[in-house]
Amino acid sequence: MKDALIIGQGIAGTVISYELIKRGWSVDVIDKYKPLTASKIASGLYNPLVLKRRRVVWQAPIMLEHVLDTYRGMEELTGRSFLQHKPVWEVLPDPGTENDWANLADQPKFADMIGDIKKVVNPHIRAKSIGEVAGSGKVAVEEMISAWSEYLSTQSSHYDTYVKPSEIVETTDGWKWKENIYKHVFWCEGYSQDNPFFPPLPFSPTKGEVMIVKASDLKLEHILHGNMFIMPLGEDRYKVGATYAWDALDDKPSREGLEKLIEAWEKLVDCKFEVEEHLAGVRPNVKDRKPLIGTSPKHSRIHLFNGMGSRGILMAPWLAKRLVDQIIDGTPIPPETDLNRFSG
Repeated sequence: MKDALIIGQGIAGTVISYELIKRGWSVDVIDKYKPLTASKIASGLYNPLVLKRRRVVWQAPIMLEHVLDTYRGMEELTGRSFLQHKPVWEVLPDPGTENDWANLADQPKFADMIGDIKKVVNPHIRAKSIGEVAGSGKVAVEEMISAWSEYLSTQSSHYDTYVKPSEIVETTDGWKWKENIYKHVFWCEGYSQDNPFFPPLPFSPTKGEVMIVKASDLKLEHILHGNMFIMPLGEDRYKVGATYAWDALDDKPSREGLEKLIEAWEKLVDCKFEVEEHLAGVRPNVKDRKPLIGTSPKHSRIHLFNGMGSRGILMAPWLAKRLVDQIIDGTPIPPETDLNRFSG
């Protein structure tokens, strides 16, 4: 018998399985390989600010305390590097925006998050100044998921297959899948599956599109953010994104999405580029924009870790700790994230 079965290995399943292993739990992870998922095309960006609206992300200071420990711990276990803790550059296109940025630094709630204003020296950036976002950076999500999958395989703990809720059967000893028995089951699959272990969940999924471009002249080392982001990938390649759409919830790139991405690129930089890839995925957002985590009201050892949307890299380490704390010693999870908050 193992301690936990984890179903789904996107950002959520990867991080919760690491947290459990760190606590000494034995785990198996089930995830059917797909070339495109919302996690795999995710920016991997973590930052404490909603940059467009100039406000602090919910619980961001606490979340940032756990980001580096978690991803560096995973790097140590896997022997791979996928974390880059480097400030995001927010474009400040005019003196008014620059003054607004400076004023934010004078407000206590922003004091640790608003970095220096720097003059732009890269001739291709369409701005004279940028503002640094302190405590920000990125995780190469696809590399992280791949590295963790390989690590789990070396522990004989990874299954490349699908699983349906009907295949998880309660026994007197625990929960059975195939011939294996587990004390706990964690569902981390994203928004799409109706799951009888949980009440109806108010997902509000959004489609996101990104493009990968080659731009030999740009020579950008930091993530650049305006209305969208431009993220260096190395070897003169950049990820540009991401769009938001609430119809046509599929992983098929659209002409409209590509046009928006090209428009965002041309607004931020003046540089020739070649589109190498155009990708799409569906984020498991929730109606009130808070995650869905917790224990099933029907079964005390069935859990959900889901609904982190576009901020999974930032949110997952802290929320994984909180959920495991609840399971082990009864410490309550944040009520804003409780999966039962919609059912009364």
